This record gives sequence, C-alpha cells and structure tokens, in this order.
Amino acid sequence: MATRLDLLMDDTGVVLRGGDWAFAVDREGIQHRISQVLKTIAGEWFLDEDYGIPYFDQILIKNPNLPAVQDTFRRALLSVRGVSSVERLTLSLDTTDRTLRVNWAVLTDLGLLVGTDIISPPVVGA
Repeated sequence: MATRLDLLMDDTGVVLRGGDWAFAVDREGIQHRISQVLKTIAGEWFLDEDYGIPYFDQILIKNPNLPAVQDTFRRALLSVRGVSSVERLTLSLDTTDRTLRVNWAVLTDLGLLVGTDIISPPVVGA
C-alpha cells in the first residue's frame, strides 16, 4: 500500500518542523483532512467553493433543520479521501462558548478512526 502524504497545517498555516514542511501520513493524514473539511467554511477556498461546510447558509441560522445539519456533516466526512463510511456522528452545540463539538467515528481503508473537532467562530481583529 502506498503511503499518503498531506501537508500538515494548523490554525496559523503550514506547520514547520526543524525548518522543513511537516507532513501528515496515513491515519494522521485522514484525520487531518477531516479536521480541514469540518473547519472550512463553504466558499472560503477559491479553488473549490463547494469545499467545506455551509455554516452561514444552513447551520448558523435561526432554527436550523437539525437532520439536514447532521446530513451535511455526514456528507462532509464521506467526502474525505480514505473514508468509506461514517459509523458515529454526534453534534453538541455550546451556546455559551459559541462552539460546536463534532464527535465522529469513520471507517477507513486503514481501519476505524475516531476523533473530535471543536468548531468555534473566528475571533474578529485577531
């Protein structure tokens, strides 16, 4: 099986280790791609405006359609290269902290992968 390499990124940009680009490999790469798609706002990436989650259109609205929101996240997880099925998906909204906790478990060609992503609005002026 070929090794998958993905450029490792965090909230500030590309991660460097010892002055060199860091790469996410295999399971770490799939988890990294999941975090990227869940934290990207649809329309944010100029090369593919459909990439990401439509937060402003479907989720961060008054009285969102919760089954549709769940389906949006499920489709986003399934769009990640290497993910074959979504085994578990729970969404928990904390209105006080204005964060969304996404707990997921996906089946990949490398086995079961479980993770949590916390989505928070960007800080204006930071």
